[in-house]
Amino acid sequence: DLNCKSKIRSWPCGVRASVLKGGNAAMDITELLKFTLDNKGSDLHLSGTNPPIVRINGQLHRLKADVLGSDTIRGMLYSV
Repeated sequence: DLNCKSKIRSWPCGVRASVLKGGNAAMDITELLKFTLDNKGSDLHLSGTNPPIVRINGQLHRLKADVLGSDTIRGMLYSV
């Protein structure tokens, strides 16, 4: 799992908090994608039943965050 103390570049904790508190959805998806790219990830997986998951070097890493609900994910995607 990736978290703020990870060997891989740290998860932006402030962004995580805004995602979970229903912050600006456009910024949230941008920050999740930026985090994925900053860590040389190839995929960002968003599901209403799991926290965000990033594929790095072929391996899936579940971010230490709460599950994002379907409505939150839909809002993030439609904001783009």
